[in-house]
Amino acid sequence: MEVAGLSSGAGFAGLAPDEQGPALEEARRYIALAERLGCRIVRVFGGGFEPSRVPLEEAKRNLVSALRRLAPVAAGSGVRLAVETHDAWMRSPNLRAVLAEVDHPAVGALWDVHHPFRFCSETPEATWREIGPWVMYTHVKDSRPDPSRPGGFRYCPTGSGTVPLGEIVQL
Repeated sequence: MEVAGLSSGAGFAGLAPDEQGPALEEARRYIALAERLGCRIVRVFGGGFEPSRVPLEEAKRNLVSALRRLAPVAAGSGVRLAVETHDAWMRSPNLRAVLAEVDHPAVGALWDVHHPFRFCSETPEATWREIGPWVMYTHVKDSRPDPSRPGGFRYCPTGSGTVPLGEIVQL
């Protein structure tokens, strides 16, 4: 059996480079575990941040710094880091800017197809146009609008909601 990917909880954007030690160490532990398992992908988060404390441009710099520090570790282990479309990084232009600046083959994107579509109203085509060259792993899930629930949607069995999964598969 092959382990398709490991999902770390490491996130970096809200942390200045000199504060990233624990998150970097978590990512390194996941990279080492992935190498032992023969797994090729480790998910990391860009991470959340409070915009009043850490403006977006600073958060981008923080994330770029962390990914540049981790990229050689991952590459040396035969592992790739996939930054999930989550938090501010659901907006694919934000994630594209980071990935383009990091510019390392061991760093790419985990496209959670639900997040940019549902939370940012991005079409799959727009998301793919921004991050497609970096997508190395994909989470597929479906939901339908439900104004009575927090977030205004309800997850549902794949194919029974309104996330345009057919279009996403074609892309």
